[in-house]
Amino acid sequence: PVACGPEEAGDVTLVGSCGTKAKGRPVMMRLPWLCDVLASVGVLAMIVATSGIVWSDEQSAATLLKRASQEASNGQSAEAVRLATAAIDAGSVDASVYYLRGREHFRLGQIKPSIADFDRYIQLRPASRARLWERGISCYYGGQFEEGAKQFAEYQTYHGNDVENAVWHVLCNSKVIGFQAATRQLLPIQLDRRVPMMKIYDLFRGQAQPEEVLKQANDDPPSEEQLNRRLFYAHLYLGLYYEARGDTGKAQAHITAAAEQHRLDGYMWDVARVHAERLKRNRADRPASSE
Repeated sequence: PVACGPEEAGDVTLVGSCGTKAKGRPVMMRLPWLCDVLASVGVLAMIVATSGIVWSDEQSAATLLKRASQEASNGQSAEAVRLATAAIDAGSVDASVYYLRGREHFRLGQIKPSIADFDRYIQLRPASRARLWERGISCYYGGQFEEGAKQFAEYQTYHGNDVENAVWHVLCNSKVIGFQAATRQLLPIQLDRRVPMMKIYDLFRGQAQPEEVLKQANDDPPSEEQLNRRLFYAHLYLGLYYEARGDTGKAQAHITAAAEQHRLDGYMWDVARVHAERLKRNRADRPASSE
């Protein structure tokens, strides 16, 4: 724009950027090289606008993956999936992008894409297969029960004292061979120090009652945070136990309690939330009984 204030340079009246009139030849006429520069910039702007090109570090696959990880940490799963997909499209060769996207797909309740991403991650990093317990959980919710049981059996070779892994192995197997037969194949656990995990283990092998799990969770009054964590896991696995036994009412009550009353920061809370949402949808879809 022309500077404010009059400028005597000819017969043409120009309006400055602040509305002041100035007489003189247009700047373009006095500086012809500026025409070429501005024309070039205009053409370039049109190319960028019509092609969707964005010249920023967002085009870096590594930057996109980093941003996806940040969004996942902030609980923004949809944005994390979008950025992870953009990183893949931008040529990311980091296998972890599929692991991250698989987890976020699950958090969004998108089970099949979750399994596909975990499978792709394993293809790129075969040595990671045994420790990919998240894949086993996705297989359970995706109806791939035999594959899920196999995944949890493999995880046992990576971590042999995880009650949760043993329980999920039973849950997958129970869909194939029945609950009683599945409990007879319960993976051996010597000691899981997390309360009330060993009592949950006893429950699934028929050596404890459901009320004993809740009692142990409340024993030796822990801190409020510890109690919340204990009760979350107690309710989650009681719900899964009842579901495996065919008691959908108690299953929904306990899993809903885990998801809504005992929120945690972590993947397993998302598992409880996704499960609770599925139970609610299934109940809503059920035809009303005639009175």
